[in-house]
Amino acid sequence: MLPLNHLNGALPALIPMPRAPGMLGLSRSAIYRAAGEGKITIRKLGRSAMVDSASALAFIASLPLASIRPETPAQDAA
Repeated sequence: MLPLNHLNGALPALIPMPRAPGMLGLSRSAIYRAAGEGKITIRKLGRSAMVDSASALAFIASLPLASIRPETPAQDAA
């Protein structure tokens, strides 16, 4: 698996809020919730809200891994 910092070259330093959910894979409400908790930085540029991509990538990297159990083979009904 590639580290999240491999995206740094592809992301601008600031992402306009309307584009951030599609670029980061997070919902708009998840971004604002994380910002309210101090985990993602949102900056103002004029009247626009801009998501700091470095803080968003750090937040994504801090999320816990999903626990996915392997499939169990089906037992034959005999």
